[in-house]
Amino acid sequence: MTYFDRTYGAVEYDESLETVVGRIHDYAEGEEFRAYMNAIIDAVEATGSEILLADSREMGPIAQEDQVWSIEDWSPRAESAGLSAIAFVMPESVIAGMSFERVMSMAEGDDIDRAYFEDPAQARDWLRDWSAPDVTAEPGGQLQAE
Repeated sequence: MTYFDRTYGAVEYDESLETVVGRIHDYAEGEEFRAYMNAIIDAVEATGSEILLADSREMGPIAQEDQVWSIEDWSPRAESAGLSAIAFVMPESVIAGMSFERVMSMAEGDDIDRAYFEDPAQARDWLRDWSAPDVTAEPGGQLQAE
């Protein structure tokens, strides 16, 4: 299901992975950037998914004001909405990567698990492992979720 679709980004729900997927296709700042980010929260709330695959490969640099907004405003609201883990696919642009890393260095202090990848398949694998229940075998061979 698609929750947001603009020329600069999209937010969808991937049923096979049970995750919200955000993709930035172009540079976005101010209202456009915030609309995209808020759509992620809307999708988390609507689906009940606690995981996000953030495909940032085509993302442009993040404006200073949007960096601050992402940490001070968006991140606490995303966590309150139920977001618990984000797998980021890193930007291909060196400049975008620098602003991205600046935001991530400020993102400490919440309880959202974050991991960073060059390859979307690795990000998906991490989310799959993150959301898999811990399963142990009980005596007699019965599997028990912890």
